[in-house]
Amino acid sequence: MPTLCEVGEFEAIRRVLAARPAAAGVVVGGGDDAAVLRLDPARELVVTTDAFVEDRHWRAGLIEPETIGARLAAANLSDLAAMAARPRWALVSAGLRPDHDLDALLALDAGLARALAAHGAATVGGNFAAVEGAEWLSLTLLGDCAAGRAWTRAGARAGDLIAVTGSPGRAAAGLSLLQRHGVPAGETWWSALAAAWLAPPARIEFARNAAETEAVAAAIDISDGFAADLARLCEASRV
Repeated sequence: MPTLCEVGEFEAIRRVLAARPAAAGVVVGGGDDAAVLRLDPARELVVTTDAFVEDRHWRAGLIEPETIGARLAAANLSDLAAMAARPRWALVSAGLRPDHDLDALLALDAGLARALAAHGAATVGGNFAAVEGAEWLSLTLLGDCAAGRAWTRAGARAGDLIAVTGSPGRAAAGLSLLQRHGVPAGETWWSALAAAWLAPPARIEFARNAAETEAVAAAIDISDGFAADLARLCEASRV
């Protein structure tokens, strides 16, 4: 398997770009100095970013490259879901060691692309940087929503119903078991817990449907923990 050092930065970029599909609203995509995107004047741009660092957010042997890419997408998609935004375009940057396997990079990008495409988004650019220590990944995701309709953390009022999607704690339990036992070879009693961490769902469709009801006053992504993020929402809403 060739490494990034063996093929060079520009050949690696060429191969990554060649595997990416075309995306709606993209006038000029990856491969130029900047992307050019077509915006709808009746909608507002919603932007988020997240970063993963080796040995903190992933560890070699515990998670496959494709899954790393999908998890990076999910982290950003969840932020847009919390704003009732539609995912559109992404910029991905990576700090990689020169001996990083090229096929592993292509697998990571494929996992990222599939996770984004499942919700109508695509990568339109990014950057590679050579590092000597821990590798890192950063994704900036752009979405849009109807003007004036984005959810925020600041809209809650006393007496509002507090609701949560999913099952808080399952991903943390899955990570703990993965760190203790490694990835299970087959089905185990805790496979569903492992999947909750390896493949966390983004609540894009739920948010889209909930937004149509106009019943949601405030929202927050709870990836930092339900209790801690609920406190942040209450603080932002002054309740």
